[in-house]
Amino acid sequence: MTVEEALEIEREHLLALPEHPLEVPEVRATIPKKQPYVSFDTNRYSIPPGYVGRALSIVATEETVRVEHQGETVAEHARCWLKHQVLEKAEHIDELAELKARGREPKGRERVLVEVPEAEAIYQSLMATHERLQPHTMRLMRLIDEWGAEAVREAVALAIERGTPRSDSVAYLLEKEIRNHDEPLAMRPRWGRRELDDMKIRHHKLEDYDELD
Repeated sequence: MTVEEALEIEREHLLALPEHPLEVPEVRATIPKKQPYVSFDTNRYSIPPGYVGRALSIVATEETVRVEHQGETVAEHARCWLKHQVLEKAEHIDELAELKARGREPKGRERVLVEVPEAEAIYQSLMATHERLQPHTMRLMRLIDEWGAEAVREAVALAIERGTPRSDSVAYLLEKEIRNHDEPLAMRPRWGRRELDDMKIRHHKLEDYDELD
């Protein structure tokens, strides 16, 4: 019996090929050290920042690159066949920006509360309405730099008294004093960073002083 004759006999007993091709992904283990990206085939793919430092698996097929943690998919990208590219998901970048902002904000808030303890009432009011604290912290720090802590303390106390415990209300009260000197809020001279930067200092020649002898 020839091979061809044997094949004809066996053909009736062979199983049909699967309808869909069997996926055989390439799997690699990785631990992102500092940044929320994993590297695969010279390209970098973003992941949620919370998975930095964790043991992850990269599961790559011809169409996708998945990143898994303990069997759960935490990120998925379309596979890029170019070289040295950075593939990012908007939600990963937004989450990273929010984490960085939260990391900076408590330090700023600590400074505000040290210099203006009355601002605690502003933060309590903002948290009660689930507002973001960071923009208000940044504004209060700018006001402290521009007007001085004592003036900001008075403006904060007045804003609280009027039932408007917000940083924009504090800024309004400080600016209003410039336009209306009859406002009961006592203000200090406005010597902020902007004014100091705008100051022009004339440097005289040293020979001019010799003539004074």
